[in-house]
Amino acid sequence: SSSGGSGGGKSPNSSSDLGSILRRVHGAKDKHIFRLLSTIANPAHAPSARARALDELPKRAKGLGPAVQSWIRTLARRVAMGSLVDASCVEHCIILSQEAYEADDVAVSAAFLDAVKFATGVFPALGRTRGSFKNLVEFFDATAAAKG
Repeated sequence: SSSGGSGGGKSPNSSSDLGSILRRVHGAKDKHIFRLLSTIANPAHAPSARARALDELPKRAKGLGPAVQSWIRTLARRVAMGSLVDASCVEHCIILSQEAYEADDVAVSAAFLDAVKFATGVFPALGRTRGSFKNLVEFFDATAAAKG
């Protein structure tokens, strides 16, 4: 059994094909491909910057051949996460949690904070954005004042 595909034949996912693809990507003269992948994978980047990078990446990879271009598209989709988890979603969850808490709906507030905890647990950088941190500090101050 081969480590990259099913069976021993030359499938597009075989380890020898993947090795060839990775060598071509690594050997590419245009290192901007890696910067674009970094932009796409970083959930703290603005959605518009990530969308531009997703649009530009296949153009940059076109000269590496169809197999490499296809593999890079697949990789970009896997690391992009869409708009499921990004900095603005975390900031909105913090604000909604604070609003629910101020409306004495602790259960809803806790649910939004659970989403923030999950997102920042997976991607710690999401809790370090200026908006997220400012909102968390305000929320903490409000809850500390209410307790004290």
